[in-house]
Parts: sequence; structure tokens; C-alpha cells
Amino acid sequence: MNKTDQQKNNTYIDYWTKTGKSSKEANQSIKIAKTVTYTDKSGTKRTRTTFQHPILKDITFSKPHIRNSGLTEEEKKERFNKAPFSDYHDKLINSTYSRENRIAKQQMLKAIHDEKIQSIMFKKATHKLAVTKYNQGDCPNLLVVKLYDSNNLPYDFSSTPSRLSLEELRKKAETMNLEFSKSIRNYAGIEIWEKSEYMKKYNGGNYRFCIFREKQDTKSEKETKLAA
Repeated sequence: MNKTDQQKNNTYIDYWTKTGKSSKEANQSIKIAKTVTYTDKSGTKRTRTTFQHPILKDITFSKPHIRNSGLTEEEKKERFNKAPFSDYHDKLINSTYSRENRIAKQQMLKAIHDEKIQSIMFKKATHKLAVTKYNQGDCPNLLVVKLYDSNNLPYDFSSTPSRLSLEELRKKAETMNLEFSKSIRNYAGIEIWEKSEYMKKYNGGNYRFCIFREKQDTKSEKETKLAA
């Protein structure tokens, strides 16, 4: 059965329809022709042309032309103000950099800064309290420094808990006594207590050692000693 009979019986398959032919032509137009010169076995030079899709090295890229509108600054500003987003842009800029917003932002930053300082102070105080409780938890003895008040009466200026023994505290107090006698005008002396006795100081408690201020020679006393 020939082609005509196939078409009459609707059995002919038309491989190249109109769409197929146009696609084939478009595909063919993309291909590039490559001509190769060679010499055959008889020594005759011949040429062979083939069509194939280009590879990257066959393509030449050109820099696109940059359109120059040639607008002045005033024309650019007018075009910008007429843009659909210009009103929203202006409101956004004003809300970000206006004086009211800057004041609010400064107050917010100041509040954050103050909060950080308060947090650091709280953590430091908490740590100091914890360390103090730990240090005082196992300190059976006290070193008490006494000063004279305005009525020339001794009072407990400071009490320092210590893990040292009473004898060790006494030796340490003697060294401190020499220094305090020279540097502190109203210094009276040092007492060494057991903590349990100090807690009942006004109900019969007694200190274990009492070291009085070292007496300083006056100028007249020194002159008298030198004259003798």
C-alpha cells in the first residue's frame, strides 16, 4: 500500500507536521556550520561541512548597552517623588530619623544600659554575700580592731572571722599592731576572740588576747632621753 492509499485510509503517519517542521527548522537555525579541510588517501584536498550546536568557546558575549537617561538631579528627584512607593518611603524615613523617634530610642538604650548595670551589681552583691557566708561558716575565731571614739572611749571598729588558731592570730595581730600604731591616729588596740565567746560578749564572754596600741615617744621625751 502506497502513501496515497495510506492517506485515504487514515493510516499514514505524518511524521513532519507543521509544528514538527517549524521546530526542526528552528533547531537547524541554531546550529553552526563547521568546515574541515583534509587530505584523502589519494592526496587530494577535500572539505567537509558539518552542522552542530555551538559549545561555549564558539559563543562570543557582548556587553549590553547601558541606557543613559540623561536626567538632571531635579528630574530624578521629581521622578522619585512620583513613584508609587515614595509616600511610604518618606513616612518610613520620618519615623526612623525624626526627633521624637530618636528621643525614644535614646531612652530605650539608656534603660537597657541601666538594667545591665543593675544586673551586674545584683550578681556582684549576691556573689559577695555567698563568699562571705562561706568564709564565715567555718571560722571559729575573730580578730577585732578597736578605735577611740570622740569621747576617747574604745569601740569595736571591725571584726574579721578567721580559720587561724588563737596563737596564729596573736602573732598576726602583733604585726598589725605595729603598723596601725604608726598610721591610725585614734587606734586603740586589737582583741582576739573565740566566736562563741564574742557572741555573749555582754553576758560574761571574755577575749583570749588583747594587744594594746604601741606607745609613741613624744618629742620632749626623746630630747630627755638624749640629754640623759
